[in-house]
Amino acid sequence: MYPTNEVIGLHLNLFKINKESMKYLSYSVMTYMLLALVWWAILLSRSNRQLHDYKAYMISKGFDPVAADQVLIRSNPHLMAEFHAKRRMIIGEGIVFGFSLILGMYLIQKAYTNQLKTIRNQKNFMLSVSHELKTPITAINLLSETMIKRDLDKSKVRELSEDILSESTRLEKLVSNILLATRLENPVGLRFEKIRVNELLENIIRSASHSWPEASVALNSALPEGLYMEADQDAFVSIMNNLIDNGVKYSDGPARIILSASLIGDDVEISVADEGLGIPAEEKANVTRLFYRIGPEETRKTKGTGIGLYIVDRLVKAHSGKLVILDNQPKGSVFKFRIPLTRPKR
Repeated sequence: MYPTNEVIGLHLNLFKINKESMKYLSYSVMTYMLLALVWWAILLSRSNRQLHDYKAYMISKGFDPVAADQVLIRSNPHLMAEFHAKRRMIIGEGIVFGFSLILGMYLIQKAYTNQLKTIRNQKNFMLSVSHELKTPITAINLLSETMIKRDLDKSKVRELSEDILSESTRLEKLVSNILLATRLENPVGLRFEKIRVNELLENIIRSASHSWPEASVALNSALPEGLYMEADQDAFVSIMNNLIDNGVKYSDGPARIILSASLIGDDVEISVADEGLGIPAEEKANVTRLFYRIGPEETRKTKGTGIGLYIVDRLVKAHSGKLVILDNQPKGSVFKFRIPLTRPKR
């Protein structure tokens, strides 16, 4: 169980506030445009009535209303000033109205684009998660049927049992990530405690060797022995496991991953370097969004649901840190973040 904390709550609340602000701004622009149209309609109606009455009066007196109007305005400074004032008002209102119209069109286009992105990400998620869920379930069913229908020796039963356990563990991790991503949308407090950083990193490496036996996961720590850090242990493990899993999934062959840790001032800096496919520069800002994956799901060969890096980014922020994605040399990616030794006071 990996609950989130008030930092995630603040971040998500600010995100929701921004969405609410955008909505109210759109409503304000549309309301202004409606009121401006009504006001202009009233002004034009009044001007039209005044013009009609004036022309009727001038015609009744035997004058040409157009010529008389020009002479009257030019010969009367007050009327001339009033004429120019109204013209400036109309031009100003037109400029504001035009700007509001452009702003409203921009907001509508932006909302439409965001909606399309959301729909595409949700579609990708549904396609990927259905495959990711179906694969281990199918494997477990086939292995179980084999054990039931065939008379197997003890060593074969043990081998199949280990395969079932491996698939069920994979399924459990997937479901846990989905549930964790859901909980990140409804923030609750993290359980901060003092943890021994080197000891926890070594445990993560040992666990990784069992979870990803085909991968090479090494630790390069320059941290002082016995160093403590205030963090949520479960959340920290989730961060590291998701980064290791990401490196394993996006490596062409057997993955080679290096975890590095160092003390920078009062912060612990952690980096996870892989030699995988790497992330294009234009996609680095997108890969931490919920359900986002590069490219269409129908043609993608790598496994995944677009949840792992989202969880990493949220939990790092929950520890008052920031995730940075860099290019590894000669290929791959480096995921780097810092966490304060002591939790900042709120």
